[in-house]
Amino acid sequence: MQTRLSAIALGLALIGLGPVFAEDIPSDVVPPKPSGRPHVCFGKHYIMTKTMAPANGIDVSFTITAEGRVENPKVITPTSYELERETVLCVSVWTYHPAMRGGQPINLPWTARVMWR
Repeated sequence: MQTRLSAIALGLALIGLGPVFAEDIPSDVVPPKPSGRPHVCFGKHYIMTKTMAPANGIDVSFTITAEGRVENPKVITPTSYELERETVLCVSVWTYHPAMRGGQPINLPWTARVMWR
């Protein structure tokens, strides 16, 4: 539980999206950090995505690879097909400084809350 709470605090501090969760990060792993500016999604069809998105965000699980790419994004929060598609497209282009174990980059499962603006 302590690891999960620490990951939430880390995510809030780093990217300002709302809660960011780690999937049971071992104590010997340094969590990933987002590259560049904070990750917020802007819809191609702004009015549609802004009005359809839940106010508290959309949770998405994915793997951050050792290269810092997002793989296998899956929407956890039930929404419409259109909003899920836009969310997956948005999350797919995010990049991170990967998680590290013993100075080596590793793959790490991650969950983030996406806020549409």
